[in-house]
Amino acid sequence: MKKHGKTILVVDDHEMSLKLLFQILAGAGFDVFTASSGEAALKLVQDFKPDLIVLDIILEGLNGYKTCQVLKIMAPSIPVVFLSTVPDREKGLQLGAVDYITKPFQMKEVVEVVKYHLGITA
Repeated sequence: MKKHGKTILVVDDHEMSLKLLFQILAGAGFDVFTASSGEAALKLVQDFKPDLIVLDIILEGLNGYKTCQVLKIMAPSIPVVFLSTVPDREKGLQLGAVDYITKPFQMKEVVEVVKYHLGITA
C-alpha cells in the first residue's frame, strides 16, 4: 500500500459509516481522523489542518451545511467533499464543497474523488 502523506478528516454521526470510511481511506494510504459531529470536526480543524474533509450533511447539532460554512471561514483552503443521503449536490457546491457523493456510495468512487481533489494521480 502506498502512503500518500495526506490527512483526511471524516465527519459522520453513524459509527458504521465512520468505520467503513476509515477503513476505505486508510486502506488507500491516507492518514484518517474521524469526528461524529460538526462541533467535534470544527474543534479538530482548530488543532490540525487536514488536507481534505469528507462531511455528512445530516448530523446531530450543527449539520453538515452549517459546518461547511464555518469551515470555509476557518480554513478556506481545505477542500470539503459532502457524502450524504441528501441528494442536493447544487446546495453543497454553493456552500463551498468541491464535490458531492450521494450515499449509498461505491468504495472506489470515494477513493477516486479524494485523490482527484488532492491532486494524486497514481
